[in-house]
Amino acid sequence: MLKRPSRRTLWRNRMFRRLWAAQGVSVLGSRVTMFALPLTAATLLHASSLQMGLLGFAQFGPWLLVGIPAGVLVDRLNRTTVMVSCDVARALLVAAVPATWLAGRLSYALLLTVALSVGALSVLFTVAYQATLPDLVSGAELTHANSNLISVEQTGALLGPGLAGTAVLLVGAPLTLIADSASYLMSAWFLRRVRIPHTTPQAGGRSRIRHDLTAGWVTLWRLPLVRALTLAGGFGNLFGNQLNAVFVLFALRTHHFSGLALGVTFAFASLGSLSGALAAPAVATRLGVGRCIVVSQLAAGPGMLLIALAGGGRLAANLTIAVGMFVWYASWNVSGVHAVAIRHASVPKEMQGRVAGTARFVSVGLGSLGLIIGGVAGGVIGYRAVIVIASVGATLATIWVIAAGLWGLRELTAERPASLGPSVPRQPESTRGSMEHVIARHAQPSRQSSTDP
Repeated sequence: MLKRPSRRTLWRNRMFRRLWAAQGVSVLGSRVTMFALPLTAATLLHASSLQMGLLGFAQFGPWLLVGIPAGVLVDRLNRTTVMVSCDVARALLVAAVPATWLAGRLSYALLLTVALSVGALSVLFTVAYQATLPDLVSGAELTHANSNLISVEQTGALLGPGLAGTAVLLVGAPLTLIADSASYLMSAWFLRRVRIPHTTPQAGGRSRIRHDLTAGWVTLWRLPLVRALTLAGGFGNLFGNQLNAVFVLFALRTHHFSGLALGVTFAFASLGSLSGALAAPAVATRLGVGRCIVVSQLAAGPGMLLIALAGGGRLAANLTIAVGMFVWYASWNVSGVHAVAIRHASVPKEMQGRVAGTARFVSVGLGSLGLIIGGVAGGVIGYRAVIVIASVGATLATIWVIAAGLWGLRELTAERPASLGPSVPRQPESTRGSMEHVIARHAQPSRQSSTDP
């Protein structure tokens, strides 16, 4: 049995510290761009609602377009080189906005091109950095490592909009983007010193490329816990984004939130995300990894329902909704830390990029569908009804992980089962309740079929 690592042990790893620092400055800069780029389009170019919607699509649309091919590229190329190249390219693209504005040549077409290009490069970067983590830390450190990476992402989400707003007041929206460009270059500086092993991919023609494009799906499907967690996360996003689609209108039109109250509410959501990511290892130590995931996913639904039930005076409604947002985001991030750690520990290193790209494709795809459903349903049945349905649906999404037997998973260990085929040997008593035992039990053929799914 491996000794349980501590956060202090993890921070002695120089390669991980560099990856963490690179992600921290990159996310902070990206949050600035998410604020400043649409503001530039709205205030300087007088963009229409359709044009603003297209800029919003550029944030998640590339996942649907290049998410799976990005996984193939990441598994074929040196991941450090991929991340550094993405950072440098994003820095140059973002810098083009203030440069053209100063030259008097800024246009909406340029903004949209930059947004889509940066979005596609961000997909490639994210897949590469997620696939890199198992090469830098031991299996026993994956939970703490993911907790720290998600925590720094949420810190950027919490601080970024405020810093961006201050910068916009001081220098204007276009020049604020210089900060993001600089953050990408700083990220590249940290990453260029990250050393990870590179496995040369097998040679092959078109048939090999087709195989690589489907390999992520096949591997994900044959790992029962990873499959269940991906589906639970995807359906959680499907219903969660139905709430997101109507939330601003619900807060403004139903409860008459002021701009300050809306900002405070989103701050509570970010604080919930950060708190959940930081607390995830401790909660798993107390409950066990499996029970931690199940309980936290079940808690997200009631948090969402609390938003729908907000009533009374304006102050009471504001507080109720803020608490509901905190609980929802905290719960979702507790389970998210362990879900990614299980995927990292279960998937072979040479497949990390393709499975990560496939998992995000499922998550973003279902989440995008949720935005459409929520937007349409809000105009038909009302905002509150959409939120109630979303809370019930998010709770029911936990069925995937319960059915996979995740409740019996006590802890995450560093080893992976040698095979997921039908001839998995019976596990010794000392491994019962570990990830290997749960995966091996589900990898055995079902009574209905003698083949793997």
